[in-house]
Amino acid sequence: MKNSDNLNITFHQHIGHFLLLNSEVVDTLGMADKMSLIYYCFSYGSRYEKQHYVEFAFEILQENLSQISNDIKRSPSEAIEIGYSLMRFLENDFFESDEIDEILMPFDTIAIHNVERLSRGRFSANNIQELLMMASYLLERVKHLDEKAEHYPSIREHLLITFFELNHHTDVCNGNNMVWISWMKLLFQKGIKNKETAHLAQKGLQKLNNNKIISDDKMVLEQYTLAKTNGDLDLALLISLCFSEGANHITENRYVLRESIEIRIAQNMEQLYQNVAATSSLSMRRIIVYAIALLQWPVPKDLAFLTTATGRLIQE
Repeated sequence: MKNSDNLNITFHQHIGHFLLLNSEVVDTLGMADKMSLIYYCFSYGSRYEKQHYVEFAFEILQENLSQISNDIKRSPSEAIEIGYSLMRFLENDFFESDEIDEILMPFDTIAIHNVERLSRGRFSANNIQELLMMASYLLERVKHLDEKAEHYPSIREHLLITFFELNHHTDVCNGNNMVWISWMKLLFQKGIKNKETAHLAQKGLQKLNNNKIISDDKMVLEQYTLAKTNGDLDLALLISLCFSEGANHITENRYVLRESIEIRIAQNMEQLYQNVAATSSLSMRRIIVYAIALLQWPVPKDLAFLTTATGRLIQE
């Protein structure tokens, strides 16, 4: 094994031990954030053959499945993130289930009802995050649902509605919100690969590409540099994930970004060691999301999950 891999194992072991020792903070996280923790433990355990981390992740998942029914009543958006995460777990072979359609049925209902509610109202920056999350869930759902299933036509119909709404309201981002633009860009790119949404996704991507903030590599680099200079590593990471393929200077500076993220993880751990209650939840969330990013560095294996989790940090 290479020295760099040995260093990575040591680093992630330290994170894993830290999470175990601070389980009381983990318990305060929302279910969507716990899904990020589960994702990290599954990923780390699978990659480095640390079976006890896989078992730990599965225990957390089992313990919290009963909480999901309560969460979906309190927050539809968070509920959809939970359903989306479950499908990503399946996609990554973290677990198997013959009852996944039954498990996801309540999430399907929530997604359908909320798409109808959003499409009836006035589309604005206030609900774009919710619509993007519904679109992400439904796009993932059609991959895992048999076309012969009774409610497949309804899932397909509401997926198309989300892409139609997003396609015709790309201007809601007002040309300068990197979070929404990044998420929408990735969604359209993913939608192009799906036969149901390919046409609308292509049209939407063409509209977004007319926006200089993402079509001009120099402007993307300026946004990235500004975020790093201001210490906004959440936004810097998001831009790096979404645009490094086109902006060579971002790719060249990713080593520096990695070092900055490692330092920030250490700082957040120190805050938790000092029991800074005002920042404990956000510090833990950052540790988890940054750890996922570093575990998949430099090219994320699951870009969709990581960008969603990073975007959630930015909206805090």
